[in-house]
Amino acid sequence: MKQFPQVKCPTCGRRGDWLAGAWGPFCSRRCKLVDLGKWLNEEHAFCEPLRPEQLAAIGWQGGEGVEDARNLIHYYRITPDRRVVIGGGPVGLSYAGRLDGDRNEAAWQHLVRHLTWLFPSLPGVQITHRWGGPFSVTLDLTPALGYLGGHDVVYSLGCIGHGVSMSHLNAQTLRDLLLERQTDLVACPFVNRRVIPWPGEPIRITAAAAIRAYLHAEDRWHERGIIPA
Repeated sequence: MKQFPQVKCPTCGRRGDWLAGAWGPFCSRRCKLVDLGKWLNEEHAFCEPLRPEQLAAIGWQGGEGVEDARNLIHYYRITPDRRVVIGGGPVGLSYAGRLDGDRNEAAWQHLVRHLTWLFPSLPGVQITHRWGGPFSVTLDLTPALGYLGGHDVVYSLGCIGHGVSMSHLNAQTLRDLLLERQTDLVACPFVNRRVIPWPGEPIRITAAAAIRAYLHAEDRWHERGIIPA
C-alpha cells in the first residue's frame, strides 16, 4: 500500500496522512473550506442566441474574449451558438467559508443592466441561463502557489480577476514545481511566498465587505455619469 507523507493541515496545523483522505491536504471538510483564501461568489448569465443581424449590429464577429478595466471586472464571451455571456461584477460574501451562496439575484440584475447598457442594439434580449459559484481570494488579492510540506504536494489559490488565464498559467507552474524544473515560472514571486491569513469570523467577513465596498466605490466614481446605477 502506498504510504502518504505526513503533512500539516493548512488550516488547523494538525499533522497526519491527510493526503489519503477525502479532504486532503486538509484534515477535515471544515478546514478545507476555511483556508487561506476566503470564498467569494461570482455570478454569470447568458442570453438567447442572437440573430445574425443582431450579432452584426454589435460588431463582434471574431469571437474574442473581452473584459473591462473595473476593479470588480466584467468579462464577456460569445458562445458557438451566438449567445453573449457576461460574468463578474458584484461579488457575494459567505460566512465562515460556506459554499452555498451561489444565487445572488441583485448581482444577476446588475449583469443584465450592464449588458443592455453596453449593447443598446439588443433591446429586450432574453436572459436564458444564470448561475454562480465560489472562488478563493487571498487577503492581499494576489495568487499564491508552492509546496505543501515536502516536494510531493503543491497548492494554488487566489486566482482572481483574470482567473481562467491565471489558473492555466498556475497549472504550468505547478507542473514545473512537481517535476522540480528550474524555470521562469517557478521563479515567479507568487511561488512559495508568505500568505497573510484571513482573520477568523466575524472579522473575516467584515474585512472582506470593507474591501469590496472600497472597490465598488472606486468603480462607481470612475463610471459616474456614464453607466446607470
